[in-house]
Amino acid sequence: MSKSKSKKRYMSVAGMVLAIIATDFGFGNSITGYNQMGYAGIPWYIICGFVYLLPLAIIFSEYSGAIRVDHGGFYSWLLNSVGEKWAFIGTFMWIGLWVISMLQIVSGLGIHFSGLFLGYDTSLNWHLGFLTSNDIEALIGAAFMVFSIFLVTRGFHQVAMIAMISGAISLGVIALFAIISVIIFFANHGQLAQPITGVSSFVKSPNVQFQSPIAIMSFAVYAMFAYGGLEATSGFLDRMKHPRKQFPKAMMITAASMVCLYVFGIFICGLATNWAHVFKNPKVDLYNNAFYMMANAGDSLAKALGWSPATGAMIGRSLVRLLSIGALIPTLGLVAVVSYSPIKGLIAGSSKDLWPKKISTFNKHDMPSVALWIECAVIAGALVLVALTGKTGQEFYQIIVDMNNIAVIAPYTFIAIAFVAFKKRKDIERPIEFLHSMKSVYFTVGVLVVAMALATLFNLILPITQHQYAVAFWTFAGPVLFFIISTIMYHLGIMHRARRMVADNVHYEKHHDVNL
Repeated sequence: MSKSKSKKRYMSVAGMVLAIIATDFGFGNSITGYNQMGYAGIPWYIICGFVYLLPLAIIFSEYSGAIRVDHGGFYSWLLNSVGEKWAFIGTFMWIGLWVISMLQIVSGLGIHFSGLFLGYDTSLNWHLGFLTSNDIEALIGAAFMVFSIFLVTRGFHQVAMIAMISGAISLGVIALFAIISVIIFFANHGQLAQPITGVSSFVKSPNVQFQSPIAIMSFAVYAMFAYGGLEATSGFLDRMKHPRKQFPKAMMITAASMVCLYVFGIFICGLATNWAHVFKNPKVDLYNNAFYMMANAGDSLAKALGWSPATGAMIGRSLVRLLSIGALIPTLGLVAVVSYSPIKGLIAGSSKDLWPKKISTFNKHDMPSVALWIECAVIAGALVLVALTGKTGQEFYQIIVDMNNIAVIAPYTFIAIAFVAFKKRKDIERPIEFLHSMKSVYFTVGVLVVAMALATLFNLILPITQHQYAVAFWTFAGPVLFFIISTIMYHLGIMHRARRMVADNVHYEKHHDVNL
């Protein structure tokens, strides 16, 4: 045992920061933010950083710093706050959130494969026999999930390596685009491609679709959700040598970095991209806007340096390919982290008698392989169902998307409210403490809960104002359905525990009688 422990590989703070960035940051979000709001998106990323990301980072940091032995991460935080039942339900809802998120993410990878191989998007025109482009993308997503889970089940070092490489690539893509943007900026004699015309540039969107109060609020919610996933690596806690000090440090560094990255990302878009020149094109949408911006960067760089249009087009296609690599590998990192960490946290943190033996067993690589393959089967099966059932499958997929609109908030609501009970405990040593009084606790939790409540309310009101009543219904039904499923799963676990206790008692009595 000691020999195996001595060989255990630990993650550094830098490695953890890269892993969190792999799940939490996407340069594509900055591009979409610039598309929707221009420079006016910057204040919203900052505001959401203070009212949403910072409180979450503080809460997660205090949890991880206070719990001495933490194999369960998110589950252990809730367990030490509100007990087994609500810890199980809250964590299972958290897993449900990530399952739906992965279903959405991997079902849209076709555009990046097209960008990687061709340098532009042709995914909307794909056909293969009776399969439409949506069907083909669903099957690509299913294959991607199987490949990802295969890698994950090979051991934690695979997950950590993929996550850290993904985080580094995400930063590398934005760094490369920043360098190109700066070159264009200076080649154009210090002129911003998107001029800043006073304070109004940071208040009013150049996009007429994002100038009404409702549209602006929709962007604020988008910016808030772009920060989701900070806690996804909580299952890595026992993979750090000094987790009570290192993980909180990684949390706070990442939170600050995330705000800066999104603000910086939007700003450098304006260095090289004139909003009207690129985004007024009717062919541009939220799926391909990054491709158009990269193609424009290639054209602008060639023009600024006096190169031919053909060279600019070639540079643009190369940038699209790099962007696609910068999306596919981080997606692999995201799937690796969020498929492993929540499930590992729930199984390793909860009592083993809540689970059938096969599910609670870890393989020779110390991975919950059976549970991971079950998760993979659910996601891949849903994608195959979408591909094989045509219009019905697409309608089912849209319901899943609608259900996920505010489901992201439910686990955070659990963890925020439970934090109050956690801080009231006097029997826990707290080597790292940001909030020293219950007033500061109530204030921090209050800010976070109000922000999440407003986001929830808006996500319910917006489709109603647009007469999309089915969307409103499934948006509301999502968290309720996840809660019901989580409660059922917990009670099934309790029944399994009771059966195991009865079996153990019968075995003991028989053994006792024999000895007599």
